[in-house]
Amino acid sequence: MRDTRPSTSRILLLFLFSMAACLASGTAWAQATSYLVINPIDVCVITGNNTTSCQPFGMNCTTNTDGTPNCGTAYTDPVAAATTQGIATTPIGFVDQSTITNPTTGATTKNNVNLTRAMWLQAGIDVVFLPIQQYISPTCTSNGTTTNNCNTTPPNTTWPNWTATNYQTLHLWQVTCPTTGVTYLVSPDFAALTNYTLPCGSPSPTVSISPTYPITSTFLPPPLYPDARVMNMFFVDTLAPISPVSGTYYGLSWINGNGIAIAKNTFSQNSPRFDTLAHEIGHVLNLDHGTLNANNACTGRNYPYQTQNGCNAMAAGSNSGQLFRIVPLSSGCLASSSSYSGGSLYDIDTGLCPTAPKAPQADQILLGTGTKTATQQSTALASNFLNPQQSVISAATAGSGTAAATMSTTTTTTTSTTAPSSSGAINFTIGPFAPVQPNANGSNNNPNNQFIVALILAIPDGFNFYKPSLTFDPKNTFQPYSSEYLNGNRGTNNNCLKPLAGTQPSVQCLEIDFLVTKTSPGIFQGSFNTGTTFSFSVVITNQNTGGVATLSDLQCVTPVPLQCLNLTYVFGDLHATTSFFAPSTSTSLTANSNAPDVTVPSVLVNPADFPSIASLSPPYPPFMGSGNLLPLSNSPTNQKAACTDLGSGTCPPGKAPGCSSSKQGSVGACD
Repeated sequence: MRDTRPSTSRILLLFLFSMAACLASGTAWAQATSYLVINPIDVCVITGNNTTSCQPFGMNCTTNTDGTPNCGTAYTDPVAAATTQGIATTPIGFVDQSTITNPTTGATTKNNVNLTRAMWLQAGIDVVFLPIQQYISPTCTSNGTTTNNCNTTPPNTTWPNWTATNYQTLHLWQVTCPTTGVTYLVSPDFAALTNYTLPCGSPSPTVSISPTYPITSTFLPPPLYPDARVMNMFFVDTLAPISPVSGTYYGLSWINGNGIAIAKNTFSQNSPRFDTLAHEIGHVLNLDHGTLNANNACTGRNYPYQTQNGCNAMAAGSNSGQLFRIVPLSSGCLASSSSYSGGSLYDIDTGLCPTAPKAPQADQILLGTGTKTATQQSTALASNFLNPQQSVISAATAGSGTAAATMSTTTTTTTSTTAPSSSGAINFTIGPFAPVQPNANGSNNNPNNQFIVALILAIPDGFNFYKPSLTFDPKNTFQPYSSEYLNGNRGTNNNCLKPLAGTQPSVQCLEIDFLVTKTSPGIFQGSFNTGTTFSFSVVITNQNTGGVATLSDLQCVTPVPLQCLNLTYVFGDLHATTSFFAPSTSTSLTANSNAPDVTVPSVLVNPADFPSIASLSPPYPPFMGSGNLLPLSNSPTNQKAACTDLGSGTCPPGKAPGCSSSKQGSVGACD
C-alpha cells in the first residue's frame, strides 16, 4: 500500500497545536460487552556478535507543537518488556501519552491510552494484550546453491525462487484456485509461523511448521498460545511481495483465522500507522475491505480531509484507484482540517478531547447488534475469539450516608443498600454481580468466569488509607479470604502496578481476596459469584493535609492516570478490568466493569499473585477462551480454530474478498 500525507511544513503553517488538553466529559464508547486476548510475539534473530536483534512492537506518542507526531524510539526489547515493571510500562502498538489536565482538580499528568484498544471499544470490544514474547528465528545461511535454516520458496512448486531469508521477512504470493478461478493472497512463511492452512490453488494445503530445523535450547518453536481462541500477533521486519504482487505492506492477517503480522514500517517515526493493529484485528474477526460498507465514501457528513476518503477502520489501506483509509496524523487531540487528518483520539471521537468533530473522522466501526442486518459490530461480536465481559456495578458513598440505587444494564432488578458507617469512612457496595451473558454467537465455554477472585481499590496519588479503618459489612453473606494494603510497585505481589509511575510507592491499593474452591477437575467456584453483593468501608486521608478525603476529592469525570479512585475486578477467568468512580448523585459515586478506564490496561493476571488461588492443587488453570472451537476446513491434522461460525459448523481458511486491485485475495488481508 502506498501512503500520501500533507507536508510537515504545510501543517506547521496551517495549525499550531497545544499539547496541554483538558478532557471533555463523557466518551463515545459503547458498553464493553466482550473482550479479546492477543498474544504478541516479536520475531528476533541472533546477529554475528551474538546479540539478539528484534523488531519494533510499540511506541509511546505525543504531539509536537506543529501538530506532527512525536513517537520517539520504538520498543524493540521483548525480554526487558516481560519484567514485572516492563509489563506495566511497555506499549504494544501505540499509546498516547500527551499531557492532559484533570478537569476536576486542574492537575496535569501524562495520558495512557492504547489506541488499538480505544478503536475497538467503539464496538464494545475490549482488547487485552498478553506480555510480549520473543521468537528467535534461526540463522539463515546460503551460498547461492544450498541454504540452511532459511525461509525459501516451498519445494515442489512452480513459484519463482525468492531470496532466502529468516522469518523476520514474510513473502507474499498469490495463487488461483483452478475450480473457482478465485485468486488468493498467501504467505507460506506466515502459514509456517502460525500453523495455518493454505487455500485451494496452493501446492499443498499445509507447509512445514516453523522452525524446520532441530529444536535446541536457543531455537524454539514460535510461542503460539495453546488456546486457539487467543489471537497470535507477530511483529516482523518486512512483508515482501513477490511479483505480480506489488506495493508497500504494513500488516497481514488471516481473514476469520488466527494470525496477524505487523511490519516494521508501521512504526515509522515520521508517519506512524496508528490504526494498523486495529485494522488487522478486524480481519481476524471476519471483517474485510469490501464488505459491510467498509469502503464506502464518507459523503454527506463533515469529513473535511478529502472529498472522498475512508473514514472506516476497515477501509482499504490503498490509494491506487480506490478509496483509502484515513490514518490519523498524530496520537492525541489534534483537530483535523481541510488539509490533514487529526489526532487519533480526536478523529475517532472518543470524547476525551476538549473539542469534538461534528462527525467522526477516521477509524470508525459501523455499529448495530440487531439480527436483521449484519454490521461490522455484529459480525465481530459473532467471532469465537471474543469472551463475554462480566457486569458488576459498584457504588461509593460518604460515611453515614445511604448508597444510591444502582442497576446493572444486563439485569432488570434494582437494589439499594445502606453500608456500615464510621466517622469519615467511604462506604463501598460492590454488585450485584450480574449473570454472565453468552457471546453473541451463543457460546460461553469458560466455567470459571462466573465469580470474582479479588477486588483491588486504588486511590489517587497523594492520598493514604487510614489504618486500621477497613471494615466489612456484617450483613455480607460471605466474608473475604484475606485483605492487604499495597504500595505502588511494592509489597508481596505485583497487583498495584502503576503504568506511569513505576517508582512511586506513595500510590496505594487495597486488595480484598475471596474464597475459591475446586468443584471438579479444571472447574472452580468462588464465594463472590453471580447474584451476590459485597460491602466494606475504609477511611482515606489526604497526604498533604492529613484531613479525611471526601467523595469530591476522589472522583473523576473522565479517566486521568493516577488521579482517579479506581476499582479493578479480577474474575475467575483471570481477566482483570478496571473502572473509575464517577459522580452518580450528589452523595454517591459509581463504577461499572462494563465501562473500563481506558487509561488502565485490562490484563490477564498471574494466579500466583492471588492467595485464594495461588496454593490450589492441582494449580489453577491458565486462561481459556469462552468461544466455540470449530474444525478448520481442509486441515489434515483436524486442527480447530476460534473463527466466526458461518453456519456450516466449520471454519474456512478465508472467505471474504481481500485486498485492493493490485492486492487480490481472501485468505490473507493486507494493509
